[in-house]
Amino acid sequence: MLRPLIAVVTPYLERGGTERHIAHLINTFPPDLDAVLVAPDGPGKQFFNKNIRYLTFYRLDRSPLRGIREFKHALRVAQESAGGRPFLIHIHGAPELLTLAKLSLRQVPFVFTVHGYHGFGINFDYRFAAWAANHFAEQTICVSKDEYRKLKTAGIKSTNLNAIYNGVPDQEFSTDEAHRKLSLSPNLPVIGCVARLEQPKGIEYLIKACGILIERGIAVQLVLIGWGSEEYRLRKIASEYPNLPVVFTGALEETGPYYKLFNLYVQPSLVEPLGITAIEAMRAGLPVIASQVGGLAELVIDNETGVLIPPGNADAISEAIRKLLEDQALAQKMGQAGRKRFLNYFMVEQTTRKTVEVYEKALKYSDGITIFPG
Repeated sequence: MLRPLIAVVTPYLERGGTERHIAHLINTFPPDLDAVLVAPDGPGKQFFNKNIRYLTFYRLDRSPLRGIREFKHALRVAQESAGGRPFLIHIHGAPELLTLAKLSLRQVPFVFTVHGYHGFGINFDYRFAAWAANHFAEQTICVSKDEYRKLKTAGIKSTNLNAIYNGVPDQEFSTDEAHRKLSLSPNLPVIGCVARLEQPKGIEYLIKACGILIERGIAVQLVLIGWGSEEYRLRKIASEYPNLPVVFTGALEETGPYYKLFNLYVQPSLVEPLGITAIEAMRAGLPVIASQVGGLAELVIDNETGVLIPPGNADAISEAIRKLLEDQALAQKMGQAGRKRFLNYFMVEQTTRKTVEVYEKALKYSDGITIFPG
């Protein structure tokens, strides 16, 4: 059988969870499946295997006409490179790119992944995604059951909709460099969070929660790994608690080693389609305190692998942290249960296998041959 070629498309290439998911997916494709990445230039390319072919186009949100022209050209180049092999385009997150691509390459099968939307115009975004998927995608993937429900409400046809959790590789990391970079106090428990410093991530409530603990005589230190437009405001909030040590690391090339420095992991998001960093915390065997929103409520089993709290509630976060700091046996038990849950449901190999099964459906193999044997 000829090796199918999958053109994997993303509208941007930052250092976020979507880019890491796409990289994990491509990096674990089976050997009888070929891939080309079609994306704008960006710092997220560091996540990908250097041997992968990479076709660039200009971001449409920065120059629509140039972006559309270069995007269409990149897809044509990808299609030509397939030769006579089966060819499929997998578009992540952007219904506008799905629409443009299908209008340009009408005979090519498409898979579309919805990673979730938030902010102003969220209802329109889901309706547009559902409309584009119904008209232009052979198969659609969403990253959680909550996203499945939202897309159903927006009008998507369920016959071609697949809920597949994102996964991450099971890796061990050395913490030597992380220790050197952070210079943490060995006498204080470390509360960690890995997230973009943007309003939907709810970081201000985590800072305030740690401030509440300090005011009640419970000493902690907070590590915030990430970057974003909210950093100045968050630093200002942190300055209101002079006795609270807060480390802002900025963007890091590899966050994996830092989880081992944390005693607890907190994901205080106000909205969250799934939560890659919460999965990484579970991989590291950490108890996870998370907002009861979106996919986080599916990742974390309340009082078993961590604690679910109402979004935007600093008091609830502080109480959950206090509870786990004061009961180390419970925290350890939750961390072990979270690690087991990761191994059962959120390893990248499981995500890749299920995604390739969707590719098979989209390519409409009728002879029983599979891309991913076994």
